[in-house]
Amino acid sequence: MLFELFGVSALAGALVWLVLLVGQLAKVGDLLGAEAPGPLWARVLGLGGLILAEPALPLLGLIGAGLTYGRLRAEGGLIAAAALGWHPLRLLAPAAALGLVCAALALPLSTTIGPRAVGALGSALSEAINARFTRPGAAVTLSGGGVVRTIVGADGAATWAAWPVGSGAPALLRARGLRLSPGRDALELHDVQLWLADSRLRAGTLRLQLDDAGVSRRFAMFGPPNSLPSADLATDDVHHRFTWHRRWALPLMAPLWALLGALLGARRGGVAAVVLSAGVVGLAYWLLRVGELAARAGFGSPAVAAWAPAALLALGVFWLLRRA
Repeated sequence: MLFELFGVSALAGALVWLVLLVGQLAKVGDLLGAEAPGPLWARVLGLGGLILAEPALPLLGLIGAGLTYGRLRAEGGLIAAAALGWHPLRLLAPAAALGLVCAALALPLSTTIGPRAVGALGSALSEAINARFTRPGAAVTLSGGGVVRTIVGADGAATWAAWPVGSGAPALLRARGLRLSPGRDALELHDVQLWLADSRLRAGTLRLQLDDAGVSRRFAMFGPPNSLPSADLATDDVHHRFTWHRRWALPLMAPLWALLGALLGARRGGVAAVVLSAGVVGLAYWLLRVGELAARAGFGSPAVAAWAPAALLALGVFWLLRRA
C-alpha cells in the first residue's frame, strides 16, 4: 500500500502543481509578453514551477491519501484489516510517513529556496518589461491616464516617444536610457530631450509615474518580504513576522493533511474525501488571510494568526481519530 500511496500522491500533486502553474501564468504572462525570447520564458517557467512546488507539496498527501484509503474502503480492505485486529494507527502509518516526507521537502522550499526564486522571477519579469517598453510601437499607460508610446528606435540606442501634454499637441521625447524603477511604479528615462510646441527642454533624468492599477500593483508579490529568505526577515515588522511563522506552519501541516485525507477516505470514500478536502483547504487559507489582515491591523499576534489554521486542523484530525 505504501508504494501505491506515494504513486497516487505524486500524480495528484503533479496535477495540483500544473493547475497552480497555469493560474500563475495567466497572471504574469501578459507582463512577460509573447514576444519574449524562449530562454526567458524557460527561466520564468522554471522559477514559477519551483515557487509553486512549495504550496503543492503539503497538499500532495491530502489528495493521495484520500484516494488510496477510499479505494481500500470500497474494496473491503479496511474491514479485512479490522478483522485481523489491526489498530487504526497502524493503518494510518503510511499516510503519516507520506506527510513527513512532504514536510521535509517543503520546509527548505518555503524558508530559503522559494523566496530566492521569487526575487529571481521578479528580476526576470523586470527584464522582459524593460525590453517591451523600448520596443518600437510599445505603449505605456501613465498615472492620470496619459500614455507614452515609443515611435521609433532607429539607432537602437535611443527611445523616441510621444508624450501627451495637457489638451494640446503631444510633446516629442528622446531618451538615451529607459528602465523600470526599482519600485516598479515608474519609468526612469535618462539623458532626456523634450520638444514642446514652443520650446525645447533637456534633463538628466525624467521620472514618469505608471498607472497605479498597472505594473506596480502586479509586481507587489515579488517584493519583500516574499523575496527575502526567512533568515533575512525583519523581526520588528508585523508583516515579516507573520511571513516567518507562515513559512514554518504551512509545511509542518503536511502530516496533518495526509492524516485528514486518509481518515476522510476511509470514512467517506475517495471522491467525497477529495471534495471535502478542497473545502477544508479553502477554509484554512481563508483563516490564514483573515489572520494576516487582523495582525497587520494590530488585532492579535502574527504567530497566533499564522499557526491558528494548523491548530484547528490538528483538533479536527484528533477528533476524527477518536471516532476511528
